[in-house]
Amino acid sequence: MVHWAKSPRGAPRAAIASASFSLVASLILLPLSVFEHVRSLQPSPLISTYLLFSALLDIPQARTLFLQRHADLGNLFLASLILKAIILVLEQKGKRSLLMAPYKSYPPEALSGIISRSFFWWLNSLFAKGHRQLLNFGDLYETDPELSSTLLQNKIVETWRRYCHRKGKNSLVLACVVCFKRPLLATVFPRLCVIGFKFCQPLLIKRAISLLGEPRNVETKNIGRLLIGATALIYLGLGIMTARYRHMIYRTITMVRGGLICLIFDATLHLDGVTAGESAAVTLMSTDIERIAQGIELSDNIWAAPIEIGIAVFLLQRQLGLACLVPAVIAVGV
Repeated sequence: MVHWAKSPRGAPRAAIASASFSLVASLILLPLSVFEHVRSLQPSPLISTYLLFSALLDIPQARTLFLQRHADLGNLFLASLILKAIILVLEQKGKRSLLMAPYKSYPPEALSGIISRSFFWWLNSLFAKGHRQLLNFGDLYETDPELSSTLLQNKIVETWRRYCHRKGKNSLVLACVVCFKRPLLATVFPRLCVIGFKFCQPLLIKRAISLLGEPRNVETKNIGRLLIGATALIYLGLGIMTARYRHMIYRTITMVRGGLICLIFDATLHLDGVTAGESAAVTLMSTDIERIAQGIELSDNIWAAPIEIGIAVFLLQRQLGLACLVPAVIAVGV
């Protein structure tokens, strides 16, 4: 910020404001890191996300500073970028050696940071062991504590007691949504990112095609390099966010399946012998719960599909005008 203010060419207001916010974020980062290190079992997802996106967005800015002959600012910005990368790597280091029982015996997934979970790096040790030898049941990781039957049973039974007396057919649905609202909401962000990366593809292709018709010079050459970086970013982000979304939705399905089975088992224990013999508990625990799980896997279409249709119609309207309504009507009709 001081270098921007002392720049002989004059600093843009946006650059000074950005540097000021970066300074404030850096001052907040230290106490937050200490607090997260003491209170959390995993590397801080908030700090990791901030450092990752901040470092990625600083790369083109550092390149621009060097191209504009801002040597001092460029070197300072590059040093800041390297420092962020080092902090990000250190932040991802696990805390297993510092933990006490029973947290020390938690599976790698429960102690991994957001980057390790996004790339599934926590499975590398299992893959390496499977490459060296045949895997036995004991070689597999323990179940994540969030997926334990005891925890799920306590949560779903307590929630169901508050909603079982309500009239209507949606009491169980409402109880499941309330009980598992956190894992359900955790799927929203990666699904929105998938939508964003998906619609970046036609914009990228359009710009690449238009670039082919422009005269070849230094400016178009730089734009081509930027398009290569944008392509890598889009498809890498699409792959990561799709994997992240699928991982979260399957965790949610596992929680709902485990909770409902525990709920049926708990209800069966309170029935008398005649009623329990006539009940279809086995069917509820198998076929019906599998249907519910399939419905949860496709539940994102309820809110994500309208967003995708709206964005698609808007993009078509920019190219075709009112003719964009024809595919929208056909899609709604089908």
